[in-house]
Amino acid sequence: MNFKQPGAAIAIAAILAFALALLAGCQLLTFDLSRIEARIVSGADGDRSVAQFPAGQGLLRLAIRWPAGYRAQALPTSTAQLSISITKDGSPVGILTSGGSPASNPYVVNAGQGSVTVRLRAATGLAVAVSAIPGSNAPSGASGNCAAGFIAYGATTADIRSSNDTSATVSLSSCYTPAISGLSPSSGNAGDTVTISGTNLLAAWAAAPTVTFNGVQANIAADPAPSATSLVVTVPTGGTGGNVVVSSDGFSSGGVAFAAAETCPAGQYASGGSCATCPAGSYNPNTGATSVADCLTTPAGAYTAEGASQPAYCPAGTYNPFTGSTSIGDCQTTPAGAYTSAGSSQPTYCPAGTYNPDTGATSITQCQVTPAGAYTSQEGASQPTYCPPDTFNPDTGATSPAQCQACPGGTTAPQGSAQCS
Repeated sequence: MNFKQPGAAIAIAAILAFALALLAGCQLLTFDLSRIEARIVSGADGDRSVAQFPAGQGLLRLAIRWPAGYRAQALPTSTAQLSISITKDGSPVGILTSGGSPASNPYVVNAGQGSVTVRLRAATGLAVAVSAIPGSNAPSGASGNCAAGFIAYGATTADIRSSNDTSATVSLSSCYTPAISGLSPSSGNAGDTVTISGTNLLAAWAAAPTVTFNGVQANIAADPAPSATSLVVTVPTGGTGGNVVVSSDGFSSGGVAFAAAETCPAGQYASGGSCATCPAGSYNPNTGATSVADCLTTPAGAYTAEGASQPAYCPAGTYNPFTGSTSIGDCQTTPAGAYTSAGSSQPTYCPAGTYNPDTGATSITQCQVTPAGAYTSQEGASQPTYCPPDTFNPDTGATSPAQCQACPGGTTAPQGSAQCS
């Protein structure tokens, strides 16, 4: 530098004067440290703009992620809102808009915003909770971690640094995720009917839910009508021994175990997850029956008490013409003129030319040959019919009155004679 030039001399003089002033404890220049410029991002449109942070404040930029399964035409609706609550150790903190205006806590914005920007005092461990509030046309029935009436919920934490901006993402969880509270019965076999109880099992704005047993899709009954709290389904083939899962509008419940019913012995069938006995008047000779329809009606000539695996046949000397009998008392005594073997549905009558005066006969050998002087023209006779007086029949086993012959002239015979005299 040429110190002989007037400008250089003035500069040197100024520097010396400044140095002397500092040494003297004087401050010639004053900097305003209460306002610091920072670059921030608007949550509404993402455009860059310049704002000023008062000392001790920072910017929080929240990105909102909706559940993937939500249908845009119903959730969220155009009137839905996001309620953003920010607390420190359980107490609400002060919130300012990105422009510095005071805002409420919770801070409420339209649900269509993909991001939200607010100013906060610098702090660590802030709890941020975002609840989606339905519009006037949104469905009701939220449950789980969501307050009544919310359609989605999410939370995160954030640390706000002075004069800086902090980014955080809140992923909302569905308040309409299906939840199974019970199965009735909790075990069974293919073809059984099961009632599923719970919440959000059916979303009114969505397609019909699906139900799987052990990964196999089940049929949902139309009657009774499916509802958000109850579904009636039929266990599919291969659906036992695994979990039951309900899926609705892209969300699935947790799995609830459904066990295979025990193999029921003969005389029983599976019902409601346990074995039930076949009713009296029926029987089931097979194991593993799955329905009362597997219990067979007891045939005529027999009877069965409850839980029978085979019919009990009426004893010889009795018969039973009716099906579905439940007691040996239904077996009737065989009448005179007949006989019956075990399990008879009708008596067997003694043939013509024989008779049987006794009830309860068990064999044809109890049918006696009609004696001489008599006849039995019809089967089932309990007594012989005797030839009239002045006739005779010398033969046994006669079957017709024509076999009674008139006595020769000059002879007579009393009733039932085998010869005249």
